[in-house]
Amino acid sequence: MINSMHMIDLQKLLFEKQLRRKDLLDYTPVGGQKFKATVYRNHSFELIENTIKPYLDYAGLTVVFDYSDYDDSLSFININQDSDFLIIWLDSCRYKANLFMDFLKERLNYLKEIYKKPVLIVISGSNETIELNSQFLQVELSDIETELGIEFYDERLEKYSGTRLSSKACMLIAKKIGLHYIPILVRPNLKAIVVDLDNTLYHGVLGEDGIAGVSITDGHVKLQNNLVRLAKEGFYVCVASKNEAEDVYSLFKERTDFSLKLENLTKVCATWKAKADSINEISQSLNIGIESILFIDDNMGELAHVKEVYPDIHQIYANFDAEITAKVLDFYPGLMKTNIKHEDTIRKKDIQANDERKKLQTNYSTEDYLRALRVVITFNINDVGEIERVSELSNKTNQFIFNYKRYSSTNLKEKIHSGNYAICTVSLEDKLSDSGIVGVCVIKSDGNCGHLEEVFVSCRALGRGLDEIIVLGAVQYTLDALRIDKLETYIMIGERNLPARTFYEQYFKKFNNSSGQFRYDIPDNLITCHFKNGIFKEMNS
Repeated sequence: MINSMHMIDLQKLLFEKQLRRKDLLDYTPVGGQKFKATVYRNHSFELIENTIKPYLDYAGLTVVFDYSDYDDSLSFININQDSDFLIIWLDSCRYKANLFMDFLKERLNYLKEIYKKPVLIVISGSNETIELNSQFLQVELSDIETELGIEFYDERLEKYSGTRLSSKACMLIAKKIGLHYIPILVRPNLKAIVVDLDNTLYHGVLGEDGIAGVSITDGHVKLQNNLVRLAKEGFYVCVASKNEAEDVYSLFKERTDFSLKLENLTKVCATWKAKADSINEISQSLNIGIESILFIDDNMGELAHVKEVYPDIHQIYANFDAEITAKVLDFYPGLMKTNIKHEDTIRKKDIQANDERKKLQTNYSTEDYLRALRVVITFNINDVGEIERVSELSNKTNQFIFNYKRYSSTNLKEKIHSGNYAICTVSLEDKLSDSGIVGVCVIKSDGNCGHLEEVFVSCRALGRGLDEIIVLGAVQYTLDALRIDKLETYIMIGERNLPARTFYEQYFKKFNNSSGQFRYDIPDNLITCHFKNGIFKEMNS
């Protein structure tokens, strides 16, 4: 894990100086989580590999690249199945323009039959978009081509470099795929951005300069606009500031030139205690791990102390020039989303509603609390339309997950169509908010017994007094859908899944590696339960 000072030095190298190719070539990586990539190409990728390592290091990654032969036919012979992901690196000028996209789609449809892991597609010479499924992610190069103009290609050097792409183009492409695309292929997105106020979100100190005295530059406007965008995309944007809470709330209400508004913020911690304590409070309130949080502050001492307390936290050093901070945030690994889902748009409101739920839990008995919330839980079996959300949730859940199965959409479709699996999603809503899909249960049948392959529940749904109903109800209805009543379970001891292991010990220990009769009756006098689609609907029709 990169320490604060090295992170700041690397940030300065990548974002604050006029980078030369030599700077990237001379950099010695600290080294991060290791992955292997196979590059299937028809032109040279080496210029990318030579300059991508500092960007991957900033993302906390080390990638070893394995190469195919040059292959215009895209035969995909001898694909390395041990690789963690595949990069398709193509120059479209080597094909007839009117035939290229149809040919490529046909070859990629073949590829998805033989390779089940993520695929990153990078095509120069064509701006057409390929629409396949979530296994395939295409890198958009038109912005780089627009930025460089005629310098995007350097055909004079092609015979030496093996590619028409210029050295400048390769540096920018390396930055884009190293900071944005490869991180989202191999790791869950971040979930929250915690930002300081004084000399970070604006120039000045609120307690000394007053609400009217703090100033914002064009860079601060860009930084705040970035935070607003991230909030709309479903990230939790929070504040951790050493100021009086009343002053902070007044600041956001009175400064009409701030594009970041109170309604964009999930939680505000304005207090004189240590920033590490505020971050812990935010983590507990959001029910997410520290490793899912990005902390932005202008004080090196604060960054160092927080990193010492929480080594897994992500950090940005807020530069005096806020335009640089905005640029770093724009490229920070783990903050790119390829599409926005329903759950992304409702997440902030759902978390904020948890404060009201906690008040109800304090003032009511368990039964009266559930009745007062008017909870509606919907179980849905084998709905292909929900597999994108199931895949997303499986790849980001760390606290309540049994076996760390990181499913792709392709994996899930294959399971549904196999006839041996039932995949149950659990959607949750109450009078305070719609939480969307919060839980998933995956069971494989051998004809007599259901093998509980995986259960995972979103952190947003934990602690509401519904864990038992969500998990045990999903298991029961999945078994019913498979027409079996015996269960066998397994669990993996992971670094962060203590909540899942505690639940497992209480409810599933007797089924551990041993089949037995399972029965759970949902307390339908306390909540409303619905069933939708798929096997379960057919079974009851």
